Amino acid sequence: MTIDTMANSDATLVIERRFNVPIDVVWRAFTDPEMFATWWGPKGWDVPSITLDPVPGGVHRVEMREIDTGYRNTITGTYKTVEAPSRLVYSWRWSEGGLAGVETEVEITFTPDGSGTRMHMEHRGLGSVEWRDKHHHGWSGSLDRLAHTLDQG
Repeated sequence: MTIDTMANSDATLVIERRFNVPIDVVWRAFTDPEMFATWWGPKGWDVPSITLDPVPGGVHRVEMREIDTGYRNTITGTYKTVEAPSRLVYSWRWSEGGLAGVETEVEITFTPDGSGTRMHMEHRGLGSVEWRDKHHHGWSGSLDRLAHTLDQG
């Protein structure tokens, strides 16, 4: 089950979701490269290459590919805060497109919620409502795929 997503004003995207699995499973979905690659990206995208080193100062690099066109774009960044299993903060930079090279920041918190987990995500520094809304589409599609993946067990 998910909770409605919400994008707030200005250049910060805020999304809240609830997943029907324990916090350690959700944490692994965000920090284990193999598991992350199974759900990341909106529908029609996959992850041909990924590096996740979820320690402070560790690197994350996620290459995304649009399956129909073959278009590729890569997200890179550095983990700033890693507090297993409850909080991740990392920088985020696109390799191409309108925000190429611009560093933004993602903060995700996970809290137990009965037998499930509540996630709160803020993606800050997106520069405009237009870019916030584009990222809302991508994040929402990815989190929909994550919910489906977790529900499949």
